[in-house]
Amino acid sequence: MQFTIGLCVLSLTFVQIDGRPSFVARIPNGSGVTGVAALGHVNPSGGGATNAFGRAFQAAGYQWTKALCQSDSDNDGATNGEELGDPCCTWTGFDGASPSSSSPSHPGVPNRFTTTQLASMTCAGEADLAVVASSGATSLSSPASDSQSSSGSFDNVEIPDTPRFSPRPKLERKAPIPVASSANQLKTIVVVYLFSIAVALANVAM
Repeated sequence: MQFTIGLCVLSLTFVQIDGRPSFVARIPNGSGVTGVAALGHVNPSGGGATNAFGRAFQAAGYQWTKALCQSDSDNDGATNGEELGDPCCTWTGFDGASPSSSSPSHPGVPNRFTTTQLASMTCAGEADLAVVASSGATSLSSPASDSQSSSGSFDNVEIPDTPRFSPRPKLERKAPIPVASSANQLKTIVVVYLFSIAVALANVAM
């Protein structure tokens, strides 16, 4: 009897472990909330009591329905779809991440959103962001378009002439005049002086 009960408990454990990944795949960005592995449980790692979103998900038959998407399970001002990146409720099961560019937040835990944040999270807000992004790309390409001529070419763009400078006159380099060092000059003077003394002595001897 105890062995049978143990097998039942073990089988239920495997069912829960096997069911958790499938539930994640049935929610847009089900694994996209940082630090949360099970969005429907109070324990972010899964198991145990379920939170408000988990109970709503269970009531919806564990499916991502439009009613579940448009509900605000944690009453923080943003719908479940807005928090999970599906503000227009167009996501279908097993599609993976939602097309929204915003980071998903927890639909079962109340978050503090500003009025501006709530406005940007709505379906209309996502559309406005897309328009701004496309207009930004258009404005980046407009300067290049404006510089073109009416014929669509750059043929009439005038390029300023490169300034021309006359060459500098060449200076002739004169060879340096060799200058004898003061030591050589002194040596020459001494030799001449000694030579003159020798001549004078020779004249006296004669």
